Amino acid sequence: MFHINFNSKLNPKECFYYEEPQNESNPNKHPFIFDTKRPFLLVNIGSGISILHVDSERNYRRITGTSIGDGTFLGLCCLLTGCSSYDEAIQLATERDSTKVDKLVKDIYGGDYERFGLPGHIVAS
Repeated sequence: MFHINFNSKLNPKECFYYEEPQNESNPNKHPFIFDTKRPFLLVNIGSGISILHVDSERNYRRITGTSIGDGTFLGLCCLLTGCSSYDEAIQLATERDSTKVDKLVKDIYGGDYERFGLPGHIVAS
């Protein structure tokens, strides 16, 4: 946390949050000021992902994480599609139909899962 606080003072736009992330056309990006917003979750996405619960600069703990991050994503994309960059992988993903590779509710239950009100077309896992 010390290094993140130090870095955010040198470059205040480095850490940010979206006030209205559901508004995709204008999500209101704001710099995150660490001194005024406590507690918070810190999510670091790199070759792996770590999620920390932060109470103060010296009081924080890792909640969870995974070794699978953007490196794994890009590696799989390059192997499966022949792409050579992250931007190319994202472009390919936006041009395709994800329902052909996602596991949908209908793939598991043969249609809608009415007991829980889940339509067949939503992603199950």
